[in-house]
Amino acid sequence: MIIFKDIAENKIKFLKTVVVSIIYLAIGVTTSIIGPTLLDLQIAINSTLENTGFIVPVKAFGYMIGSLSGCFVPEKSDRQPYIICCSVMVSVVVSLIPLNRTLITLIVNIFFLGLFTGFTDMGVNSFILQLWGKKCAPYIQIATFFYGIGAFSAPLLVEPFLLPINFEKNGNDTAKHQYTPNDLKLNTPYDALAIFLILAIILFTLIYYFFDDKLDYEKYEETNDEKDESSPKLRTVAIIILAILLKLFFGNVVTFGGYLTPFAVKSQMNLSKSTGAFMASLFWGTFAVFKLPAALLMRFINIRLLITIQLTLSLVSSLILLCFGQYFEVALWIAAAMMGLGGSSLYALFIGYIQNYIHLTNYIISVGLVGACAGEFVYPFVVAKFIDQDPAIFSLYVED
Repeated sequence: MIIFKDIAENKIKFLKTVVVSIIYLAIGVTTSIIGPTLLDLQIAINSTLENTGFIVPVKAFGYMIGSLSGCFVPEKSDRQPYIICCSVMVSVVVSLIPLNRTLITLIVNIFFLGLFTGFTDMGVNSFILQLWGKKCAPYIQIATFFYGIGAFSAPLLVEPFLLPINFEKNGNDTAKHQYTPNDLKLNTPYDALAIFLILAIILFTLIYYFFDDKLDYEKYEETNDEKDESSPKLRTVAIIILAILLKLFFGNVVTFGGYLTPFAVKSQMNLSKSTGAFMASLFWGTFAVFKLPAALLMRFINIRLLITIQLTLSLVSSLILLCFGQYFEVALWIAAAMMGLGGSSLYALFIGYIQNYIHLTNYIISVGLVGACAGEFVYPFVVAKFIDQDPAIFSLYVED
């Protein structure tokens, strides 16, 4: 296959791609680690779930600022120093999260986490584009797969360190326990994530230092130099559609992944935090694993049909969640798995579909990113405000 020939001829480029994908894996962990630990972070700052849940849209807002800031980086600049610096900052702010004891400091901390992960996310994707030019698609898919594995791993990483809602007292009797910040054990998983990211950065830095090569900017620029013969009206409509689709997609993914654990605990089933964390891991796992077969199916099945299949899976998942998710645990497990499958490749499919009609430039993708970040901010903001008193709001917004 052509991809294996490219790898054989460009071993250093492929090595850099793999190592930067490991950094991207850590970024994936930061994406999904907040949701399962939200209830314990609530204990850390001694606040309500409504106020604590506000950190999810704050992170999305910081991510938007970081991603858009990356658009001002000169096209011909080397992305590797930016990736190194921002990844170091991500490791620092991640390690500080469990130490916060007030809502304000936690919000500031999470904002900077979103800011630096947004910049790193943009840097990783543009760096792979610099490395491979028009051949970048499978390598970006590799990086995205690593990202998904990181998102899948986060709930499993934190689950052993979550405080139980009930504790045993006097034999078989259980009673609610009023925890204090001193009872928390979140430092271990957050510090482990920071250390893992630092090790990945060191490896990436060593490869950058010893195997520095001049990037072929002509290959990079040729992806942006194609003439766009579509009409202005068609481009405008396509941009609006792209922004709306990405708003719905990212809004659903961030809301579902971020609030699945709190919903499982607050619903009428009153499931444990551990069960909620495992459900979140199932969602992110199916979200990651199905990317690879979906990438192969794109070669044989029409994009419209694939979009229809994935949207149907998401719709069925939403209906199961809406009708049965608050009352039956098995329904919540099924909804989590189907939602991950249904959303796994929608981003790539939306981009590919729009690209059939117009040539996608950095500007157009940035506008689409604004729509995505709007969904990431608005959906979690509304859910955070009401989930403590009315967990059903989670089902309603995911169904949207």
